[in-house]
Amino acid sequence: MFERFLERQQALLDELGQQKNHSRQQLEQHRQRFEILCEFDQSLGQVQSHSALFHQNRLALRGQLGELLASQRQEMELAQLDLNYQQQMLLRQFGKVKGLEGVQQKKDKEVLRQNERREQQQLDEWISARGRSQRGPGR
Repeated sequence: MFERFLERQQALLDELGQQKNHSRQQLEQHRQRFEILCEFDQSLGQVQSHSALFHQNRLALRGQLGELLASQRQEMELAQLDLNYQQQMLLRQFGKVKGLEGVQQKKDKEVLRQNERREQQQLDEWISARGRSQRGPGR
């Protein structure tokens, strides 16, 4: 039963590791989108034109782009919080699994010691019985 519990905890550890990797990928995607939006925003500022309509459209586009940047920054922050949470959960589960593995090792060592004692006791009894049989009854 303990082994099944340990296996389940190890499976949960693996699952948390996969979730953390997924969170890391999401964060990286949000960072890439943010960088692309920043580059686009900078490129809009460098375009020269004398048309009033162009300037008006560019200002409107930069305003919308600013909102997108703010939204993307917020998504990035949320993804970072999620990644931090996943890291904490992973570390907690790792500690739990290592503790359970330590308990399992102690349990296995104790079983091994008991088996060795039992074997030694049986060997001692066999030697003692053999010694009695060689001396014969009444010697």
